[in-house]
Amino acid sequence: MRQASKAKGNRLNIFRVFLAALFLVVTAGMVYQLASALYSPLKTVPAIPGSGNEGITLTAIALREESALALPGTGYTILARDGVRLEKGADWAAAFKSREQEAAYRKMQECEVLRNRLLALQGSTLTGLSAQKLEAEISGLFLDFLDSTADGTLAREPAAAAELSEKWGVLSALSAGESDYVGKKILALGKEIEQLAQKTESGKTLQTPTAGMYIAYADGLEDGGKLAAKIAQPMTADGNNGEVKSTLTAAEIEKLLAQKAAPPAHSGGKLVTGFIWYFAAAASPEDSQRLKVGEIYPVILEQNGGKRITLTLESIGIQENGQIPLVFSCSAQDEQLLRLRVTQLHIILKEAEGLLVPRSAIHVLDGETGVFVRIGNKIRFRRALVRCSGDDYVVVKALTQAELESLNSDAPAASRSPIALREQQISDAAKASGKVRPYSLQRYDEVIVEGRNLEEKINN
Repeated sequence: MRQASKAKGNRLNIFRVFLAALFLVVTAGMVYQLASALYSPLKTVPAIPGSGNEGITLTAIALREESALALPGTGYTILARDGVRLEKGADWAAAFKSREQEAAYRKMQECEVLRNRLLALQGSTLTGLSAQKLEAEISGLFLDFLDSTADGTLAREPAAAAELSEKWGVLSALSAGESDYVGKKILALGKEIEQLAQKTESGKTLQTPTAGMYIAYADGLEDGGKLAAKIAQPMTADGNNGEVKSTLTAAEIEKLLAQKAAPPAHSGGKLVTGFIWYFAAAASPEDSQRLKVGEIYPVILEQNGGKRITLTLESIGIQENGQIPLVFSCSAQDEQLLRLRVTQLHIILKEAEGLLVPRSAIHVLDGETGVFVRIGNKIRFRRALVRCSGDDYVVVKALTQAELESLNSDAPAASRSPIALREQQISDAAKASGKVRPYSLQRYDEVIVEGRNLEEKINN
């Protein structure tokens, strides 16, 4: 009997210990949750100065007046340099019997370029030749050379350095007493060209059918400019709103975008003959409403290293199956741009400079837009004026006290938000104590991007 009573007492004690342990676990959990809610770690990023933009991203196809150049077979060497404008009948490819013939032909081309430059130099700037005149010419060319070096165009435009070098050589010759330096140089180049031409007589050359810019790549989608000509035709105006309507439909654009590039066999590149070319894209009605015919837009080519160009919106077409055709024109020409076919266009509608803040950090509290910032061990709500928004960031402006007050200039105190009133109270208290207090988000403020119960943690 006594043993049974003792066993029962032991079970009761074990149950009590279990309840006590359970109570401790539950209490610890509650304390942990409360502590986490009150003292959860905060993730912050500094508000750094920068710029951003907002706009529309479209998939577009480039349409130009261009024709593919074909080689009759193998064994041909391309003579034209990528991105160079050629006259009608210019040699762009040739078949040579030997390496020596090819080298002689290329040397002949270099001599012809130099002779033509000297002829132009002799016929214009060297009229009434004098050292003083050349020094003035060289001074201007040197500045052009520095500009082309600074903006990165020197690699694409070597003419600045070549012309400067040539005139400097002429000035040196004049200083040495060689008054007919240019004439002698032209005669010498003419004789050298004649000798090189004899070595290349047996070579078979191909001439350009028309003038244009030579591009060393063809994708098989060149149509001789038929679509570009169709776009450039006089467009009709909508009687309701007067907007220009293109004859190119959204269905045609979608079909063009679906085409697969297939460079032709024995391709020799292409010849772009038009100075104006086009981008065609199909857009949603919402995006189309944000654009205006005749407007010039800065555009970022996202697949070309963020290259920026400007496009003019030529037409907004008629809606078809929820898509509206858009046609943009472009006048920029270089070998990279003229290789483009299908690409992503980011059309910039708004650009701004200010402070860059993650989009997730923006809050609207009591009707006021701003961010939570950490200042030491305190949390404040700083108002900010959003100037433009990107995909994952916004550009905001730091506001002065006068700008903050202008946001509520017509609102009576009773109708102002608690945030605005509290900011004013803190500002007045700071002024009374002789302290200067920032009124909105400032450069390098620690902006809170992750944290819980931030409104409860604001220290007034």
